[in-house]
Amino acid sequence: RILAALDANGCRDDEIAPRHAPLEESARNNGGGNLFEQLFGNGDREIETLDMPDLPDVPPDDPSERNIRRVINQPDGMDLPRLNDDFHTVCVRTCDGYFFPMSNAASYGDFERDQKNCESSCPGTEMQVFYTRDMDGDAGAMTSSVTGRPYSELPTAYLYKQTNMARPPACGCNAQAQNFEIIAGN
Repeated sequence: RILAALDANGCRDDEIAPRHAPLEESARNNGGGNLFEQLFGNGDREIETLDMPDLPDVPPDDPSERNIRRVINQPDGMDLPRLNDDFHTVCVRTCDGYFFPMSNAASYGDFERDQKNCESSCPGTEMQVFYTRDMDGDAGAMTSSVTGRPYSELPTAYLYKQTNMARPPACGCNAQAQNFEIIAGN
């Protein structure tokens, strides 16, 4: 019975029918080419070129021409941050020189934001943002975003490390010094 079914369906022929790859089969059925060639053509046609209008000759120093270097380095002192100006900012408690990190990739424009965050993180004492390019380097080389002077020139630099010095009573992150009644709703 099985052999009869194979014979009836031509499955036992000694001659093997040629097989075509699916891509070749579809190419014969659809007029040739793969899907990309059907959509965009097979590349036999010449590519059209668009005529571009001639651009006017503008001298390089013409103020009407947008020049990024001219925008960044304004003579009025406005010096916008460049893309590679990533700084590590550090919050410094100026009464004893204690510091902790703020941002790992700050630009000049972020210094004001970091100063506000610095002040709010340690209410009741003067805080200042310092910045550096390399956190692994000497902390004394950090620069004040307010004065432009290095941390090592701060009169209280590293004072917090001295075990024989008592911290001034007003020096600390004293949340009680702030008036939080507004926040609490009292």
